Amino acid sequence: MELTIDHVTMQFKNKLALNDVSCTLTSGQLVGLIGPNGAGKSTLMKILATLQHPTSGSVRLDGVDIRKHPSTMKRVLGYMPQQVPIIPQLSAVEYLRYIAAIKGLARIQANDQIKALLVRMHLADAASRRLSDFSGGMQQRVGLAAALLGDPQVIIVDEPSAGLDPIERIMMRNLLSELAESRIVLLSTHIVSDIEAVASWLLLLKSGQLLFQGSAPQLIKAANGHVWEYVLPQGKHPQASQAVSEMRQAADGIHIRLVAPNAPTQTAVTVTPTLEDATLSALEGR
Repeated sequence: MELTIDHVTMQFKNKLALNDVSCTLTSGQLVGLIGPNGAGKSTLMKILATLQHPTSGSVRLDGVDIRKHPSTMKRVLGYMPQQVPIIPQLSAVEYLRYIAAIKGLARIQANDQIKALLVRMHLADAASRRLSDFSGGMQQRVGLAAALLGDPQVIIVDEPSAGLDPIERIMMRNLLSELAESRIVLLSTHIVSDIEAVASWLLLLKSGQLLFQGSAPQLIKAANGHVWEYVLPQGKHPQASQAVSEMRQAADGIHIRLVAPNAPTQTAVTVTPTLEDATLSALEGR
């Protein structure tokens, strides 16, 4: 399966949310869509989910324009928005049955899938509880279960780790990585560590523009020579204008890791970039 985004632009009155974005996604990829808040990630995902139409450009699934034929995408889509549209008075089982009915699943098929997904999401023991009693992380897991009903071949999840604790984040990340072995999985996040270990392809958005598309090693390689580390005395702070990627306290002072074209101090040394460093480097225009 191939999803082609061709010169997509989205204009909202005076705001250009997406500016001439083009890329191609294929089955077998977990694609990390990264960028700061307001970069256009959610807008792009809504366009792919047929919830919005671009001002110009097109999106094609296996050659079929999904704006002209939205059912082509809807038949194979599992979409989890940033804010899961829960119905507080329903239990987890009732909510998932409701979503399954909207998707047109047969009752027996729906019940089998719901049972398996609740187990997979570690929610079996809470299946009969009202969603209003769920924590934010539990509601996110219900939202992902809803997106996976019907065994979709294109899975789009927008900021899925919001409200999750570290163990829940790892569980969700591993599940999406497994699903991506035979599907297109697009995961949006501004937390680079959420996709560092699992994304096979990256799309980096800033202010609606696609700054980078490629693998994590390619992005990291581009940041070589632009990441520095130095030590400040305790109580001191780096300049506000510096692109700091990490601050870490140690016995000898505060270790500062930052992105810059040249050494920020005489004692600064270059270090091997991480994906987070490389992302910051690209966003800073290095």
